[in-house]
Amino acid sequence: MKTLDLTRKRLTVDDLLKMARGESLRIVAGDGVAFVLEEADDFDKEVELLGKSEKFQQFLNDRA
Repeated sequence: MKTLDLTRKRLTVDDLLKMARGESLRIVAGDGVAFVLEEADDFDKEVELLGKSEKFQQFLNDRA
């Protein structure tokens, strides 16, 4: 997953969508809020993988 910091680089929505065709993107907005952008076809797979990921589950616990 590639991370894009929009406080450092300005991109259009079209640019972001083109980039998300090749890989999932973690986008950090100017206010620091992070978003994930990826093709919809892979969403179910990603949910399943994240549900099985101990590292991701720990991340969620830390954020709670």
